[in-house]
Parts: sequence; C-alpha cells; structure tokens
Amino acid sequence: MRAGILLALCCALAARADDGIGFQISAEGAETGIAVYPGAKALKNDKDSQALSMAFWGGSKDFRLSLAKYWSADDADRIAEFYRTDLAKFGRVVDCSAEPDDPICGDASREDGVIELRAGKKKDRRIVAISPKTGGCKIVLLHLRTRGL
Repeated sequence: MRAGILLALCCALAARADDGIGFQISAEGAETGIAVYPGAKALKNDKDSQALSMAFWGGSKDFRLSLAKYWSADDADRIAEFYRTDLAKFGRVVDCSAEPDDPICGDASREDGVIELRAGKKKDRRIVAISPKTGGCKIVLLHLRTRGL
C-alpha cells in the first residue's frame, strides 16, 4: 500500500519527458555503499521489506535513497565501532546520539538507546542506525543523495 502511494507521488512529480523515477523493493539489499556488519542477517518481517531503492530526477534536480535493514546478535557498541571505521571512508563520522547539536545531525533520531552514526556531505550522506532489541540489534543502513534540491 505505502509503495503504491509513493509510486503514484513519484509519477506525478515526473512530468517532463527527460524526468524519471525508479523504485525497487529488493530481497538482496540496497545500494547504500555501506558494508554489511559481519554475520548480520537481512531483516524481514510482515510490515517492512528488507531493502528499498528509489530515485526521481528531472533537469538539474535529483533525489536518490537506498535503505537496507539487518539483524545482529552482537551488542550495539561492538556494531557501532565497526561502522565508525567503515563510515570514515565517506568523511568525518559523527555519533548523533552523543553529539545531537552537530549540523549533520539536524533530523537525527532522538530515540533512547539508538546509536545513529552519520558521515558524508549534506547532499551525499550515509547514515547507520543501531537499535538495541532483546537478543541483539536492528541495523539500518541508509544512503541519501540529492542534487539541486
């Protein structure tokens, strides 16, 4: 249902012949460019898909989002240490749960216990959210790129 509404919205926005949209719900993972934590398993449940890639573009404007969700039995601090190292290849890594006033953390989650790491530039950002749960952690990997917006 949500996918259908989103697709209809993207179609409405893509009005010119050189405009375009792309939308994919994937079972193999999204193109986030972020490494998958070793041993993590793709997270699937009845409400959500494991991965999503979507894009719409036209003229000088461009929006692309890739998202993937995983589960690991490891603790959040261990997972966060892995991602601090991996995200460093995209620039300065900020822990928005510890530094919420950093400019890169403007819309970061304020949920208790969630570790949110961000790296990259304003228009090309990688985000990792680690949510401790009973028996392990949910890991969300996100790559957001915009141009002209």
